[in-house]
Amino acid sequence: MTRADVVQAYVDAGQGPEVADCVVGVGSREFDLIDLDPRTALEPGRQALRDELLDSCINAASLTAPVSAEPPSLAFSSEPHDFGDDPHLDELWVDCEQGDGRACDDLFEQAPVASVYEEFGVTCGRRADVLDCASLAFSEQGESESTERN
Repeated sequence: MTRADVVQAYVDAGQGPEVADCVVGVGSREFDLIDLDPRTALEPGRQALRDELLDSCINAASLTAPVSAEPPSLAFSSEPHDFGDDPHLDELWVDCEQGDGRACDDLFEQAPVASVYEEFGVTCGRRADVLDCASLAFSEQGESESTERN
């Protein structure tokens, strides 16, 4: 029995060539070639050791597998992202920009994640001095709450 025969036995058993090479290469330090052959029955302790070696080689091969060159598409990539992409969100944007705090909050809550809409809503219409959009109803439109929406 040759090293190539044992490697081929692992390939025939469904392992990839890199896993087969790993098992035979690393395993030859501890096992004779005949004992590395997956068709050879071993005593339970030696079988467990050979199985552990196989698992280690499978794990090592998965770590070195090539990564796909194309990144996965994001689930929300086709959703509206910027002003002009969605009439409803655009209306909330305009209302928020005009000082309607509730519109800012609604825009933030309804906007797709990581969109310009979301950023505009969470910053209360890019107002650095406002921490709570609801306060816009009072600070920019007098003391009454005149931001009721129909």
